[in-house]
Amino acid sequence: MKGRILIAPKKDEALALLSARAAWKVSTAVIVEGIMRLITTNPKKDTSNLLDTERKPRNALGSLRSDKSPLRTVYLEGQDAVVYTMTLNYLIACEKVFWSTAGAGSFITKTVGVQALFDILRDLAKDAYEARDISVAYFTNKLMPASEIDFSTDAFRNASGSGRSLIRRSISEAIE
Repeated sequence: MKGRILIAPKKDEALALLSARAAWKVSTAVIVEGIMRLITTNPKKDTSNLLDTERKPRNALGSLRSDKSPLRTVYLEGQDAVVYTMTLNYLIACEKVFWSTAGAGSFITKTVGVQALFDILRDLAKDAYEARDISVAYFTNKLMPASEIDFSTDAFRNASGSGRSLIRRSISEAIE
């Protein structure tokens, strides 16, 4: 994702040069939302609970509300390195399997495609963590059966929620 994440509204010269070399880009919000959905289903409620009356440690959230996000426990235990490493390795696998071969018109490199890929990570995260394998190889092997899908065909040319769902379903069906 290096150079592919747009940071706005402030852009500095180094960031502008870095992103100028990328053939495609997504907003910071796409990445933040994708990562956030791994650790919470309700970020506003979590923030409110953590800052209510006095600042609380994140592990206090465990007793305040139930949340079925795949890496919720990892987050509550402060294992940020696991969340980071898993996300990074998954995105490297996405680069190998999808992005490196995607044509200019491919929707796998559009916002809906990246969102769909984060949806897939959400599906894979718990099993990867429990298997104690969050390596690039693990995610590459999981995603490889979907590598032949051509996301530039007319079927995928929909930049809405239904386009995201179609991409997610297509990948899910291929990797099952």
